[in-house]
Amino acid sequence: MVTRTASNQHNDQVVEVNLTALYSDAIHVRSVRPPEPGRVVGLQLYFPNFKEAVAPLSIVAERTYGANPGFWAEFAGNDGAKDRIPALLALHRERPNRSCRRFHTHLQATIRQRGQPQSDGHVTNISQTGAFVRLESLPPKRVVVELDLAYPDDETPFAVLAFVVHVAPQRGIGVQFIGAADEFRARLDRYLAQLEQI
Repeated sequence: MVTRTASNQHNDQVVEVNLTALYSDAIHVRSVRPPEPGRVVGLQLYFPNFKEAVAPLSIVAERTYGANPGFWAEFAGNDGAKDRIPALLALHRERPNRSCRRFHTHLQATIRQRGQPQSDGHVTNISQTGAFVRLESLPPKRVVVELDLAYPDDETPFAVLAFVVHVAPQRGIGVQFIGAADEFRARLDRYLAQLEQI
């Protein structure tokens, strides 16, 4: 499941993030720079196999830190958007599967982590929400790293912040994309569309 969030108070900014928990009345969103409690944010929730985004108006309830940085937001408003979420959650439970299709690939990648030397490797599978990166030097679980992806025929790599959700010793790391800019998302979508046709 993919989430986009935009603050509608001061400094409007659209950021691609990933949720970690979703209930009928609240959501937890993983974010490097969570908004302040009390701030109204517009969320767009993209459910698998459901083409339209659900966009409930939400209010930031609290920030979270440590192993799961981000924020909790409570759904507000009476436009009907929040009323669609319980039905979509029920449908998602009836058809359990990965929220986004994964594709095998081989993209050059670089991982940077504050205070550590950069580590070069390659992505072996990728989806709209994350990737598995083969590396020799592995960062620990639950840290935020910067990931550069080099797509075929592109001169400049595309960068995204990524949260390490899984570490496979002597193999690599599973990461979840957080804070993806529109340029990164657009290029990833084009690449996934190409892989879908193979």
